[in-house]
Amino acid sequence: MGWYVIIMDLKGKKILITGSTGMLGSCYLRRLQKTDAKIFVLNRRDGDLTNHLFLQQFLNKAQPNIIIHCIANTNLERCEQEIKNTLLLHCGLTHSLSMYDAKFVYISTDSVLNPINFYAKTKFLGESLSLMNNPNSLVMT
Repeated sequence: MGWYVIIMDLKGKKILITGSTGMLGSCYLRRLQKTDAKIFVLNRRDGDLTNHLFLQQFLNKAQPNIIIHCIANTNLERCEQEIKNTLLLHCGLTHSLSMYDAKFVYISTDSVLNPINFYAKTKFLGESLSLMNNPNSLVMT
């Protein structure tokens, strides 16, 4: 039922999905490709996702109405080892994307309820940035 309602609202929309090569992002991609929405994807291999200028150019070209932000570093050990990259991905990228004038869906984690590791802490910060930057934000766990 939930997907049906969402799909009805997507007619003629431009949707950007980040992390479409991951488990959740690929599910969104497969499902949304069945609509008449125009789908754009943005993944790590497309460019430097921590480069604000690259992101702004990408967004200005795609002009999405909706951004579904699924990309994350879910390897907890790597998050602790690569603090700067994790922070840039979970917070810097989220900041840049949520500043764009579009409906913004931030995929978070239930780990933010008790953030005991760096992954959860940065995802919590991502939630906060999304809600602070964009009144059209929706945070999903």
